[in-house]
Amino acid sequence: MAEKRAAIRYAKAILSIAQNNDRTDKISNEMNQILTTINSNANINDILKSPIVKMSDKTSLVVSLFGHFGPEVKQLFTVLADNKRIGLLKDVAIKYNQLFDDSCDRIHATVKTAVPMGSKLELKMREKLKTLSDSKISLTKIIDKSIIGGFILRVGDYQYDASVSHQLNKLKNKFQNK
Repeated sequence: MAEKRAAIRYAKAILSIAQNNDRTDKISNEMNQILTTINSNANINDILKSPIVKMSDKTSLVVSLFGHFGPEVKQLFTVLADNKRIGLLKDVAIKYNQLFDDSCDRIHATVKTAVPMGSKLELKMREKLKTLSDSKISLTKIIDKSIIGGFILRVGDYQYDASVSHQLNKLKNKFQNK
């Protein structure tokens, strides 16, 4: 719990600096790159959180991966390393993006489909999302063949599961209960 609070504090600080420098969008892109990189290779996060790996090695890894970022994010790396909190990098990036979205009155929606959505379906999905909220909505599309067909829509804490796999599981449970 303390780590989550610390991540929020660092995220608030970097957001404040970004707002003062009018670079919130740029830093949001950099935070997304950090998340994408860490999520695509679990070893990176393991190394950053490991108590065995030297802080200098962790810092070198971060600089080699993200050394081309702007001065604000580089300073974040330095502060995290100085405070021996470099393992919070992923959490800080997540919290920054949440705070940034809140400040822009933006909501993230994620839709999972078994096959890529066509432009007509995506347009219908965006129109439906507009009826749910007055906020700006960014839509992330994920292809997940395990859902077989249909879609799973997630907006904040709300999830609507219209997938074939969900329907099959409901049917299976219905038969097992009788």
